Amino acid sequence: MTRMPHRIRNLVLTLHVVISVGWIGIEAGLLALGLTSLYTRDPEVLWTAYVAIGLFGRIFIVPVSIGALVTGVLLSIGTPWGLLRHYWVLIKFVPTVALTAGGILVLNQRLQEAVTWVSGIPGDALTSAYVGTLRFQVVVAVSVALLLLITATTLSVYKPWGSTRFGQRKAAQLLSEEG
Repeated sequence: MTRMPHRIRNLVLTLHVVISVGWIGIEAGLLALGLTSLYTRDPEVLWTAYVAIGLFGRIFIVPVSIGALVTGVLLSIGTPWGLLRHYWVLIKFVPTVALTAGGILVLNQRLQEAVTWVSGIPGDALTSAYVGTLRFQVVVAVSVALLLLITATTLSVYKPWGSTRFGQRKAAQLLSEEG
């Protein structure tokens, strides 16, 4: 196991926390915009919400999700926690990969479609019918993402479930090497 020097670990940990908290904020902002688009009857507000949604997706989703994933993997392989040694790390890793892939390949594409749809329509002529079921899809997708990110944060704080079999074997191996 390679351990990161303390200063590097603190830097990567700080980056990971900042990026991850930012990701939660981005998803919360997208949810607010999605709910606004879902409930407004004002065509200009609807148009503005979708333009903002597209900007959030285009500017933030890809770098933030990749940043959280990369810094999380670096922390797991460069610290005693390991990627496969503790259930909470492994369980946190799975939705992070899914959210990163889904955010890049699906959600961001849907957000950009929404912007494309509303871009050709003057703000005062836009109605919910133009956007169709996409309004609901955005709210559901962002709500699920937000729930998964909050779950990952909770796992990081509480660190439940102990070591995996791989982690128990590694601990036994390390103890036998010391003794």
